[in-house]
Amino acid sequence: MKNTEHEEKLHRAIAMATAKYPEESIMLLDEGALRERAGTIRKHFMGTTAYAVKANPRRRILKILVEEGITTFDCSSPEEVSAVQKVNPDAKILYNMPVNTRSDIAAVLARGGRHFTAHDREGVEEILTCALLANKPPQQIPLEEIHIVARLETFNPHAAIDLSDKFGATTEETEMMIEDIRRAGASPGLSIHTGSQNTDPNEFKKGIRKMTKLARDVGGVDSINVGGGLPANIHDGDRYLIEGYLDEINSAIRKNLAGVFRKDAIDRVYIEPGRAMVAEAVDLIIPVLSVTTRRGERVIYMKEGLFGSFFDAALHKWQFPFEALRRNDRRFSDQKATFKLLGQTCDSGDKIGTKVLLPENIQRGDYLHVPSAGAYMSSQASDFNGCKKARYVSYKK
Repeated sequence: MKNTEHEEKLHRAIAMATAKYPEESIMLLDEGALRERAGTIRKHFMGTTAYAVKANPRRRILKILVEEGITTFDCSSPEEVSAVQKVNPDAKILYNMPVNTRSDIAAVLARGGRHFTAHDREGVEEILTCALLANKPPQQIPLEEIHIVARLETFNPHAAIDLSDKFGATTEETEMMIEDIRRAGASPGLSIHTGSQNTDPNEFKKGIRKMTKLARDVGGVDSINVGGGLPANIHDGDRYLIEGYLDEINSAIRKNLAGVFRKDAIDRVYIEPGRAMVAEAVDLIIPVLSVTTRRGERVIYMKEGLFGSFFDAALHKWQFPFEALRRNDRRFSDQKATFKLLGQTCDSGDKIGTKVLLPENIQRGDYLHVPSAGAYMSSQASDFNGCKKARYVSYKK
């Protein structure tokens, strides 16, 4: 959702960026919008906000979030931990990859990480084994400092991507994991994830009720984490108010918090926004390379593709909105035509699955504009075929 002031600012930024880099795909980062979103989430969530680094690990984005008071980060690899610590050496790391090699766990321990996640008893055992090895010179990390979160499965038909077919333990498995963690002398926690781009606040509530009931059943835990999945406004018709979702989540937590913690501490309630934090702060501008007709279909070759910013189009059949932008003052025709979008690589499978309606006189040298492009698009992009990732350009109010 973008107002007139934002549109004017955006168009000025587009004009300057395309004048400087006319033949490159550009990710335009609105630093003001990112700061505003970080402040909104911090203000409205009752616990601790942990940014999900995998959504976009760019140094400038991490630095802005740190400047806006985000001190806790959800990481899934030692490389993400390092990226955060280069910006804030004192950041708290929630290492939430449920399946790891021992070398990765050891690397995170060496970098100061003490908060881990597992989704089965084997994962708990691996973390404990590495922690025991680290409880010797020169590190000598006591097991009491190790916090292991058991991830509880949830199922959500309203999420764009349901994550429980890959991660999450049953209630019975989770209870055994908590017992294993306590027996070893580490501290236990619980987490859920109701799916990516979860548009139904009731699914958050259901997950919170399930998690907090289990916490009470096992005699209390030391942290709870409601995961990510807050929706971003991606398409023209999207009207998701992040404040409303957070208010609903807060209400569900408050109603179900009694008996959850072995000791009261609200800073041990976490949420992990990724897409909702960064998506709307970035716009993708793509040069049109060629417009032609193939086998009776109008097609556009663009300086992007499935191996670049649109990996999710292939992996999750994600739908992206496309708008046309002119390179100069010429006007687009009022007449529209349907175009198939083809990527920039020489791979024949590099094509976006959806067809888009655009001005019929769009041509080489014009641009395609994809709003809300800040999450996952650049972090998932590859350099296959020698193609460069979209260039990041920042602008401010």
